Amino acid sequence: MNRQQLIAGLCGLLATAAILSAQSGPYVVLANGQRMRVKSIQAEGTGIRFIDENNREIGFRAEQFRAAFVPEPEQVVALERFLAAKEYDRVIQHAGQVFTQFGILGWGDKIAFLEGSAYLAKNEPAKAGEAFAKGANFPGGYREQLARGRVLALLAQGKVDEVRDSLDAMVRSARPADAAMAFNARGQILAKEDKPREAVLEYLKTLLLFDGSEADVAPYRDEARKQVVALMRQIGDPKWRMFVEAN
Repeated sequence: MNRQQLIAGLCGLLATAAILSAQSGPYVVLANGQRMRVKSIQAEGTGIRFIDENNREIGFRAEQFRAAFVPEPEQVVALERFLAAKEYDRVIQHAGQVFTQFGILGWGDKIAFLEGSAYLAKNEPAKAGEAFAKGANFPGGYREQLARGRVLALLAQGKVDEVRDSLDAMVRSARPADAAMAFNARGQILAKEDKPREAVLEYLKTLLLFDGSEADVAPYRDEARKQVVALMRQIGDPKWRMFVEAN
């Protein structure tokens, strides 16, 4: 799975991921689960400052609320644009500050995902793994994407034994992109273990089980087709031509 295929898949995720807080004004989730609208929310050091509609500060104690959310900040949108434009250094340069400002305001998981994705694209999987792990501490819509990123980071570091169980679970995921990525990753592992026939079977699952109609699945199908052709040629199976024609 090359970096270009990976980033195409990650950007597809960004285009489809939906986070409720992006569609509403600032609000607080109270301890009882109810939402309370406020005029503004701002992270200050290790705390959060709440302002009501009358411009008065609300003095919440920590036990009185579960979380605080603001609409998607322009700074987070900018990180997403940088990643899509393959400006990975700019993502990494600004992600830390943006995380400090908005991580506890509903965007910690997405910011960490963007930062980790940039590190993966730069072939720095250890730092990518740290970013993905940081994001896992925040609630939001990127939990599965962060888990996928962590698996990719571990694979890139050659830590195969640490991801086998995760891959076995991901192939059963209801998210097609998760399952497709996991089949490809298992194929990659088997190929490195000099088991080309078994690897072909894993890549074929990506091609046969998913039709590629979803944008975030297409990069994994493309990679699977490429690997099937290469591995079949390696073992002398003439059926590799079928997959070249299918392309």
